[in-house]
Parts: sequence; structure tokens; C-alpha cells
Amino acid sequence: MPRFTHLLMIDTEFTSLTAGPHCYVREVAGVLIPMPTGANPRLREGQTYSDSWPVPAKNWDKDTLKWAKETYRERDFLNMTAPASIHRMKAGLDAFFDQINRWVNTLGPRNVIVMFNHPESDIPKLLQHTKSQIPWHYRNVQDLQSVVWGLCNYDEKMFDYIYKLAKESYGAVRHTALADCYSQIHILNTALIVAASGYDSTKS
Repeated sequence: MPRFTHLLMIDTEFTSLTAGPHCYVREVAGVLIPMPTGANPRLREGQTYSDSWPVPAKNWDKDTLKWAKETYRERDFLNMTAPASIHRMKAGLDAFFDQINRWVNTLGPRNVIVMFNHPESDIPKLLQHTKSQIPWHYRNVQDLQSVVWGLCNYDEKMFDYIYKLAKESYGAVRHTALADCYSQIHILNTALIVAASGYDSTKS
């Protein structure tokens, strides 16, 4: 991994898979953890921040709304689609960016790698709804899969092994922003450990 001293994993949940008039942020989470040092590649516990708010059903993309209804418990689905003001989302995003900016500015932007599972999708949708300062730029934002590919030295069998091992050892994931952050950190942690072990896909 690069010289960064800390990892900030961010995950978000939206009301649509693509940016546009039916894409609202409904949940955000960030987990800040120290990068491993020395011979031990294991990631340690860190600080967390998460928040969620309802977005009325009429504002959701129809396909995403259908998926949510089929995926979540009825009580959770009703809570996330309850009537609410758009100001709640904007206040939630402002508070989220205030927190992650404090983390990054305290540590120094050059020391924090900001990671998303899909930054090419999440970042445009996030920025659609906020004017807050963002604590990343092209030098320190990464997507999880590209980092795992790099740790694998672009070995497809090793990449598949890491994701299989991570899934088996972590179990089912409750589909929330914070749960997804921890699941993604577990995948990265698994990749670091497997890469450090000298795994050889030709012998598996």
C-alpha cells in the first residue's frame, strides 16, 4: 500500500443507481482506521460516523424502490421511505462532510487515502446534493477493487480467492452504509493478509 497513514472508507446508499432527478442520498457512513505498519498487515479498529434519513417514496427511482421493498424488512422500508423534508438530507450531508473533513484535516490530507467501492458512481451522486468541501482529490481517492487488483499483481485467480475467502469469513452483510464499510474493509484486510502470505495461485 502507499505511504498513507490512515484509510477512510466511505459508503453511501442512494434512491437510484444513477445520478439524476430521482437520485437522493439516504444514508452515509465513514470509517477511519490506521494503515498497518511493519510485518503485520492486519487493519485495526478505528473511528466511525454514520447517519441516515428518510426519502419519500415518490422521490425514488422505481426500480430501486422495488429492490428496496424486496430487500429490507417492512419496518425498515417504511422508515426509509417516510415523508420528510429535503432539508433533512442536506443537513445530514453537511454534518457528514464536517466530520470527515475534521478527520482528514487533523491527520493531513497527504496522509489519508479515501476509498469507495465504486467512486465513479458514488462521488457524482454525492456531489449532486452538497456544496461542502470534499476531503479528497485525484491523488488520494481510490476504489477498492483496483487496490485489491494491485495487491494481487493482477492475478485473476488470486483476486477471486480473496473475495471468496472474505465472503466466507465475514458472512452475510446487512445492507447499510456502515455495514458495507466494514465489509469492504474486511475485503481489503483479507487482500493484505493473502498478499503478505506469499500466496501462489499456480499451486492452488
